[in-house]
Amino acid sequence: MPERLASTAQHALELLMAGNQRWVDGRLAHPNRSVERRQELTEGQSPFATVFTCIDSRVPPEMVFDAALGDLVVVRSGAHALGETSVMGSLQFAVDQLGTPLLLVLGHEACGAVTTAIEAVEQDHDLPVGLSAIVESIRPAFELVRSSGDTGDIVTRTVREHTRLTVHAITRAPLIDRLVQDGSVKIVGAYYSFDTGAVSILD
Repeated sequence: MPERLASTAQHALELLMAGNQRWVDGRLAHPNRSVERRQELTEGQSPFATVFTCIDSRVPPEMVFDAALGDLVVVRSGAHALGETSVMGSLQFAVDQLGTPLLLVLGHEACGAVTTAIEAVEQDHDLPVGLSAIVESIRPAFELVRSSGDTGDIVTRTVREHTRLTVHAITRAPLIDRLVQDGSVKIVGAYYSFDTGAVSILD
C-alpha cells in the first residue's frame, strides 16, 4: 500500500497549495506519474485529499495542484452541486473509507453552470430535470448575493457564496459531521482563477 503523503488536513492543504504554486509559475514537477507508480497503486490507494469541483474541462484538479497519480480523490458535478445523492455518498466514501483528512470544495471563475442558473432564476425559465436540480442548488447563493446590494460581478460572488454554502452543507452531512467534530477531517472552500491559475482559500 502506498504511503499517504499527508496525515493531517493542514499538511494536505500545504501540499495542494505548493502544487498550485508550481502550476501558476509554470514549473510543474509532474510527480509520480510513471508506469511504476501505476503498478504500485494496484496494491491499493492512500490519497491525501478529496477535491470536489465543477465539471468544467478547464479545471482539472490533478493539473491545477500538480498532483501525483493516487494523490487525490476527485468528485465533480456541474457547479459542484450536491443535488445528486451519489455525489454526497462519494464524498462520504472518500473521507470515511479512503481516509482523506482534507476535503476541498473548489469553485471557479466564469462558471457556466452558475451563469445559466442565474439566467434561469431571473427569467423564470423551465429547464430539464437534471439542469433544474443544478439551478436549485445554486439558487440560495444567488438569492443571498442579490439581496446583499453589492454591485460587483454577480457570477463571481455567486460562485464564492455557493462554495461557502456547499462547505457548510457537507460539514453537516451524516458521517462527515462526526469526522469534522473529532478533528479527523477538515472541509475548506476555495476559488480558482483562469487568468492566473491560482487557487485562493475562502474565509
